[in-house]
Amino acid sequence: MLETMEKETMAKPKPLEKAEFSTSKYTVERMIENDKQRVAQGLPRVLFNYGYKNGATFPESAQSKSTTKPYGGINRILLPLMDLEHDSHIYLTRTKAKMWGGDIKEGATSYRVVHPTYVTYVHKETGKRLVTYDGGKGKPNTTEEELKELRKQNLVITIVGKPKFSYVYNVEDAVGIDFKFPEFKQDFPDKIDGDKWIEYLLEIMPNPPNITRNVGNVNYYRESTDTINILPNKQWHELKHLVSTAIHEIYHSTGHHSRVNRPNVGHSTFGSKKYAKEELIAEIGTITLAKQLDIEIPVDNSEAYVSSWLSVLNDNPSMLFESVKEVDKATRYILAGINE
Repeated sequence: MLETMEKETMAKPKPLEKAEFSTSKYTVERMIENDKQRVAQGLPRVLFNYGYKNGATFPESAQSKSTTKPYGGINRILLPLMDLEHDSHIYLTRTKAKMWGGDIKEGATSYRVVHPTYVTYVHKETGKRLVTYDGGKGKPNTTEEELKELRKQNLVITIVGKPKFSYVYNVEDAVGIDFKFPEFKQDFPDKIDGDKWIEYLLEIMPNPPNITRNVGNVNYYRESTDTINILPNKQWHELKHLVSTAIHEIYHSTGHHSRVNRPNVGHSTFGSKKYAKEELIAEIGTITLAKQLDIEIPVDNSEAYVSSWLSVLNDNPSMLFESVKEVDKATRYILAGINE
């Protein structure tokens, strides 16, 4: 039984990997085309959507209106990042819009999502099926606690069903439908001022890194001592730049072997693909967390910033999905204190 399962496990993830690469390449091409259009229209260049409306949508930032449940994983993070046109982060297919008696505006932008038809977790040694997620519904043969323990022991293998694509539209582009929007639960303080966000995030984060506020000219995360250094307040013109930088370094720290264990943290050469990927994880992570917690951060729409990242992603399109997957893990880790 084990031999059969191992062979199946090796074969099954390949379609998902191909689908994710295809969607990642598609998304990067859209980003480059959007950038060209913004330049042609005289609009500011921007890599991702930093915008807000009506506060944070914690714990998820992209809501699936068709199920009233959050999207999972990469779709949850990628949809609002790529959507530069809208303030809401609720999406539906055209089929669903028509089913509800409405339609989508002509010329509306579609967004591509990818998801497997099913995911099954199997015991590595016995071949026992532990849980299957099919259509978003779990069919467990074990408890969540037992599954977590088996994962710690590296005894869980994953079988992924053939993926499928969907094209969804923002609800702001739907017509003829009387939407009832979900109420978002806010589990964090109503107002935290300035650099107090750093203290708050390190309080809720399990096993947080050390932090220093040394005078100098360098903010960093040092993996060897598991230490973040953020320059003192007096060296910052605006506190939102301080907070943004601190969150960026906190994301780097999640890669430590005692947390989510990303191998490139502290072990990649400046300018290398591995270094760029780790920086992209911290960039996307900073925006993602700021959106979820309604933290004001600066928007970097400089020529150098946008051009350099579009160039990196154009050369390595798979880096986008790979980074978003890691952002999802890191964000869940940072917010674990809230989600307990």
